[in-house]
Amino acid sequence: MDALAQLEKMEGYLAQDPGNFELLARVIDLALEAQQWQRALTHTEAAVKQFPDDPYMRYRRGHALFALQQYAEAEAAFASVDDHNINLSISLAIAQQAQGKHQETVDTLLPWEDAPDLPAHGLLALLRSMHHVAQLEEAMAIFHTHQARMMQEASVLSAVSLILLDLNQIEEAGRMSEAALALGPRPLEALLTSGTLALGFATPDIAVELFNEVLTLQPKEGRSWAGLGMASMLKRDMHGAIAQLEKAAQYLPTHIGTLHTLAWCKIFIGDIAGAGQVFEQALALDRNFGESHGGIAVVAALRGEREVAQAAIERALRLDRQGLAARYAEMVLSGVTADPERFRALAFRIMSKHPSSFGNNLAEVVQRFDVH
Repeated sequence: MDALAQLEKMEGYLAQDPGNFELLARVIDLALEAQQWQRALTHTEAAVKQFPDDPYMRYRRGHALFALQQYAEAEAAFASVDDHNINLSISLAIAQQAQGKHQETVDTLLPWEDAPDLPAHGLLALLRSMHHVAQLEEAMAIFHTHQARMMQEASVLSAVSLILLDLNQIEEAGRMSEAALALGPRPLEALLTSGTLALGFATPDIAVELFNEVLTLQPKEGRSWAGLGMASMLKRDMHGAIAQLEKAAQYLPTHIGTLHTLAWCKIFIGDIAGAGQVFEQALALDRNFGESHGGIAVVAALRGEREVAQAAIERALRLDRQGLAARYAEMVLSGVTADPERFRALAFRIMSKHPSSFGNNLAEVVQRFDVH
């Protein structure tokens, strides 16, 4: 008899004896096993009313709420359980992570960082949230504590590969992504890492295959859209790059490097007004970033707005004396550059200063462009 059939049978018994704790617990477990989430929640709500101090019922209620994607309510349910154990902490942390509360996730799981029985899904949640809050070296130290028993866990190796990529440990990132993919599953982070490395080796066709595979798993993965945009740039398909980078910016709206790359692509095709709008968007995120002011200066210079351009150049250079965009704007104003290839070469070098949205090796990608 499958779980659903057993559930229906046990629910009949429960209707005759609703106060039976063991029977109610069995019905809840069967409902969860049969993925009858709403029925599980209904039974756990009744259980919590009948047995308000029982941690088991509160814990099961949290799982039913989580399955129904009611993450805040699930977090509250798990937090209400007065029991300090590793499984409860992991459940609480995963509910926090589902809401984007990454620092809270880290705080919940760090007490278990050295636990020899920390399961793979708990370590994975901790590593991913540490990645989100930029605790990359700390995440790697924790991984090394558990590495020996995690080498068959594709999801963990996959997450680690992307952390290594963002630490610019390129060879290690490649080895870890290969190890993850060799285990059979095709986890998202490993595909992102391998795709980014394929870009770094100027093999855009391979990169495109990998990024597209990511998008079949997660269509809103901004780093994959950014990777496709860079691959299109490698092929000199600026219109394709713009479409893909616009998608990336949609899902990574606060990533300034993506916005700058998009703006320069628009300049490449002569969409000066569009480039200006994107640079303004980047500037609104951080008014102290010199290259955003430099981009505004380039747009103004190309429009012939000398006073606006000069003011933006001055602001850019106050913030960054080495700002390439501001220097190029000066060249436009002086009339010494009208060579499109020279312009592209400088623009690519400007973009190489920004960390990419899919790893920190955009400079290495740009260095492989056939421009000088």
